[in-house]
Amino acid sequence: MRLYHRVTGRCTYLLSDLLTIALLTYLCGGEDYVDMSEFANERARDFELLEGCLSSPSPDTFERLMSAVEPSEIERCLKEYGRIERVCQ
Repeated sequence: MRLYHRVTGRCTYLLSDLLTIALLTYLCGGEDYVDMSEFANERARDFELLEGCLSSPSPDTFERLMSAVEPSEIERCLKEYGRIERVCQ
């Protein structure tokens, strides 16, 4: 029995929120999409993420996201952001 069901058009999440949750989950020791979903459910609002969303993304949402994103692009963005932060400080 599946606990999570995808319904097209029901939930819209910001890409930046989903990627931030994925990164924060990893930094906090999370290992998989279930951990990302649980982090989103329990902690996302502490970081002002998923504002206006009535539900949290399912593990399937994170799996679809991560399969669609090129890992090298995430790495590039994180490196570029790090350079910007160092210059601004």
